Amino acid sequence: MNGASDRYSNQFDPDTALDLEAIEREIAQLWHPDARGADPITSLATRASVLNLIIVANDDEDAAHAQRASEHLSQIHPCRVILFNRVSGSDKSRLSPAIYATCEADGDGPAAPCIERIRIPVNRQMYRQLASLVQPLIIPELPAYLWWPGRPAIADPSFVALARASNLTVIDSLLLGSTQELQSLSDLQAQLPARTVIADLNWQRLQPWRELTAQFFDIRSAQWALTCIREVEIDAGRIDGHALPIQAMMFASWLAHCLNWTPFSARRTRKDRWYIGMRDHSGEHVRIIIRTRPDHGAWAGHLLAMSMSAHQEEGDSSTLSLSRSRESSLIRMHARSGADSATHHAVHHPLLPDEALLVPVLEATTRDHVFDASLEKAIETLDFFQNLEAT
Repeated sequence: MNGASDRYSNQFDPDTALDLEAIEREIAQLWHPDARGADPITSLATRASVLNLIIVANDDEDAAHAQRASEHLSQIHPCRVILFNRVSGSDKSRLSPAIYATCEADGDGPAAPCIERIRIPVNRQMYRQLASLVQPLIIPELPAYLWWPGRPAIADPSFVALARASNLTVIDSLLLGSTQELQSLSDLQAQLPARTVIADLNWQRLQPWRELTAQFFDIRSAQWALTCIREVEIDAGRIDGHALPIQAMMFASWLAHCLNWTPFSARRTRKDRWYIGMRDHSGEHVRIIIRTRPDHGAWAGHLLAMSMSAHQEEGDSSTLSLSRSRESSLIRMHARSGADSATHHAVHHPLLPDEALLVPVLEATTRDHVFDASLEKAIETLDFFQNLEAT
């Protein structure tokens, strides 16, 4: 059996209070024949869902973006989507829920990838009750994943309550207002049950940079450099307000965690430049410089280049440089150890949309302890800045 079938319902009175039981009845009606004899979606195949995806959109733009992303995700992770769309004002016509269901059937199998989307506009009063609203709507015995597109309200009680009720909470630290909010993210982790995983799309974007850096130390002639790095320079696209880019900070913190470096000093040296002083396991000084370049648009806040150098007393040196080509979406690697050993490599890494980043994230079942340790290292480092607000 091939093809797709769609059903849509908006049979709710905006003048009445939100009736969660009526929503569930309407979902059931979409999957079964009704009095009018309409074909049910189950005429295609038995619906199959593997998770509940709870989305909280800060505005209509975030809601539209999340809706498009969830349609893509459902082809890989069939799910029930519960989309809460925050609205302002008292226009009752905007508070009417909408329900949508579709299946893509391919072949003659008994099940098809399906998506059920419940879109519920919420005003300020309803927003404070999100954790209570969502519980009757999730499919029992399936994991519940929370995604907060746009800037996450990490310290908001409604966010915390939803995260506590979820198996996985997905945020994007690239959109946080400042590095100070990394502390709020760490505080959130401490409030969540052990079964709850926090995933960061910004951390996912760093994966090729982390992999290429690790590959440098796999080069036999460069392995001595692990204990002899003396300088790291990181360039990132400039963001509004000239804030310290969180992606650059997380990369530096990951490197410090992996190489057992300890911060002892940090300061902003110029409007677009930050210095971090680290000590390695032997007490030697490691100098980290983070810079931002004018890069308005899609690459703002993203890593653009990284270089590090290592030196031995005998005079040997080793260098690694990574740089992004925005035109070709390539990250180029150039590594040199000694006078004769050089390695060149490049990986294709375009700016991925959220739905592509979410696919592997939604498969996470355990906490990423490297992310956790890198986050704590970032917070430890940020404590050395005299004025955290300025970063």
